[in-house]
Amino acid sequence: MSDLGAPPTESGLSVADEATWLRLRNVVARERGFWFGAVFVPDARGLAELQRRTSSFVTGSGREHRVRVATRPSELHDFVAELLTAEPGAAGLWWIVATGSLANGDGEPSDWYSAWVSAVTALNRRRDAMRATLQGGLMLVGPPGLLRILATRAVDLWSVRTFTAELTGAAPVPGRMAGRLEFVGERSSATDPADTSLDALTLSDEVTARVRSIDALLTRGEAGAALDEAADLVSDSDDDHERIAGLELVARARAALHYYETAADAAADVVERRSALLGPDHPDTLTTR
Repeated sequence: MSDLGAPPTESGLSVADEATWLRLRNVVARERGFWFGAVFVPDARGLAELQRRTSSFVTGSGREHRVRVATRPSELHDFVAELLTAEPGAAGLWWIVATGSLANGDGEPSDWYSAWVSAVTALNRRRDAMRATLQGGLMLVGPPGLLRILATRAVDLWSVRTFTAELTGAAPVPGRMAGRLEFVGERSSATDPADTSLDALTLSDEVTARVRSIDALLTRGEAGAALDEAADLVSDSDDDHERIAGLELVARARAALHYYETAADAAADVVERRSALLGPDHPDTLTTR
């Protein structure tokens, strides 16, 4: 079972950013081949911890984790050139980070703005080549204004995004929620929700398809729609296996929406139902505690 990271402390992630980490870990665990994401940061709080956890998760599975942080606008060009000419290796994740302000003091576009426009334009031109050769993820990190640059200057690349998030750096996760959030995170990190996180459950082809569909919504960050679909799955179920599958998805969706109390309630319900169905000593029950 993969480690979720150190217990929440002053140097940990905020409540909302913990949910971002769970989503990111799910994507990193699931994706094979090229994928693209972006993280928008008003400031640097939480970014180092997010990268630390991701590095541990990626390298723990024998893949590469590369972080490039631009301290000058010109370095963005250098990092993009390095990425585009890199030899194929153990697929993992590249981060290209540049958090400098996109505007000068007078409100005019800064050198960072121009550097980002040039960088994402180059990446956009090479999108198909990257998809063919880069067997891992590319994560761009910049100020919130980077979103507009990507959406308008890198339309083709933006259209295939797998992950987006904005770090908040808000209040720390309440310590009493850490264990239950870890359960939600572990269940959301499975490579295949139908074959791995639910491996002890017997599901029909129809329910398996619904589970995959809801999981895809969560991966895309559409937690509200996922919660609605998961709740429907629970209400439609007259089978214990199906109900457990639905409740696990409800817990993940609630956590993604920051409803941590009710996410923990759903997680506890899953543990109780798994214990009754599979037995308290079953490995799949033990991993939910």
